[in-house]
Amino acid sequence: MSFIHKLYFIIQLAYYLHMLPELYFQKVKKDEQPAKMQHSVAGTVIIGFFYFFAYRRIAIVLLTLHYFSEFVSHTFGLLEVFDKEEKYAKCKFLNDFFTNRLTILFKM
Repeated sequence: MSFIHKLYFIIQLAYYLHMLPELYFQKVKKDEQPAKMQHSVAGTVIIGFFYFFAYRRIAIVLLTLHYFSEFVSHTFGLLEVFDKEEKYAKCKFLNDFFTNRLTILFKM
């Protein structure tokens, strides 16, 4: 495995591990802590599993898809915040429609 891939996995593991102390320092609400802790631990375990058991190519593809979907989700979230005149309401509808369709498709 190349140096870039190893560095990518180390950065991902560090990101998910840093989320645990971050909950304390940011003083996250008690009702939000279990979900965020579960997300952090699950991310660490999954990425560690892929790294140590040599499923690196699959992990890179899945992480890339995951982060791309988060990018799209956050982009539309920002669009919703800053779109006061609702110029882009049709884009939001398309995003919601396709997201729901993909979710239904993958649950089957």
